[in-house]
Amino acid sequence: MWQKFKKILVSIPLKYPLGIAILCMVIIVINELGICIQYVDIFNSDFITDILNKIKDLQIIYVKIKPIFYIVFTIDIILIIFKLKLKKQGINILIVNGLGKNKSNLVTNYLYEEKIEHDISDVISKLNGYYKGYVEVVKDIDYYAKSFMNSKKSNNYAFAGILQTPFILRLGYVIGDETYFKLFHKKRDEDTFKLLKDTKTYIGSYPRMEIEKELKESNELIVSISTTFEITKEQLKQFNIDRNNYIKFKTTTMGFDVIESEEQVNHYKKIIFDEMRAIYKEKDIKVIHLCISSSVALTFALGQGFSRNYDPEVIIYNYEKQEYVWGLKLFEKSEDSIIIPQNTVEEQVKSR
Repeated sequence: MWQKFKKILVSIPLKYPLGIAILCMVIIVINELGICIQYVDIFNSDFITDILNKIKDLQIIYVKIKPIFYIVFTIDIILIIFKLKLKKQGINILIVNGLGKNKSNLVTNYLYEEKIEHDISDVISKLNGYYKGYVEVVKDIDYYAKSFMNSKKSNNYAFAGILQTPFILRLGYVIGDETYFKLFHKKRDEDTFKLLKDTKTYIGSYPRMEIEKELKESNELIVSISTTFEITKEQLKQFNIDRNNYIKFKTTTMGFDVIESEEQVNHYKKIIFDEMRAIYKEKDIKVIHLCISSSVALTFALGQGFSRNYDPEVIIYNYEKQEYVWGLKLFEKSEDSIIIPQNTVEEQVKSR
């Protein structure tokens, strides 16, 4: 019941209780100071005349039921204060799942939580490996992200969910970085999504990010980012790793629960973008082949960091069946976003 009341209160536009409060204050001031507004005909404006007439009507009500009037005014002020508090201490959470129905709990310490949840796992299951059909999934993801951003009601926002890496990156990119998003993580041995720590921790306490580079005479760049499992050069051969520029980011310790705090995510994100963009300038990079083995939190944050204005074409790939079998062009419209690497196409032809 209490949660329903908070939800109703959040949904009421602030202008209505504010309008009531201002009108009540005007009536109280006019009556207490003995201000006379009888001569409303002196105004040429119909709008002002109408307002003054309404004030006169409220004055009559005020005189007749003064105690009730003050009670209504007091309740309205309390609602405004509580509504402002809910907005400040509330959080809007976008949840998107694509790897089966997720029954995990989601826990925060916020006074009010507004959860907007979408599940695309049934759609993906029905496509049954028909990757070109993922165009429709991308359309849905773009819609979810844009509609969420258009319906923001709090001062705090967050993302949670479990789905394919390219879709996570796309969600982050469409959301953008103008609004700060808190990020959830579900530990491997737990059934609860929790917000990453937001306290600033000494950066040296995190696993260090190691960088390995091989620069060639090419305008393509292969980027691998590993915090969960290591991505080997053997897995990247399909992208002509021997002929193209290559940069590898790897944490000194890897695992499902390596990412623990927002500060850590932002630290890794800065390292990755600084290094990539330095190579752009040096090698005039036109295309990035991006492969990520990391948490939802870091992947989403990286998506927020990419920009059509600063970055070349970005293709983010998904690893299935021991290879990268499909990719998503980050900046393209949904209908042109899905690609199938050439060697995967050849294997599909052979198997027919």
